[in-house]
Amino acid sequence: MDFSNAAKKGDNFVGQVDRYVVIDGDQEDRRLEVVVKLPPANSEHRKALRVGDFFRAEAYAYAKLLPTLTEYYKKNSGAQGVTFPCFPR
Repeated sequence: MDFSNAAKKGDNFVGQVDRYVVIDGDQEDRRLEVVVKLPPANSEHRKALRVGDFFRAEAYAYAKLLPTLTEYYKKNSGAQGVTFPCFPR
């Protein structure tokens, strides 16, 4: 497993974003890349920044808003297989 920061220092004041790459033994073609966002470890920091509100809003955007926008774009542009590459899938 490889580990790296998924963002530059200062990009994510609301949490820590890490990238993990898991490879199935020697099979390079069997790999899973995962980005994990964690809230700050300090409970006072989490409370002061209202981290829960940010995380819920972000989860909503990925789970509901982005799929809705993608479907709208496909339906109205006629483009097939369109995705928004800057968002995780």
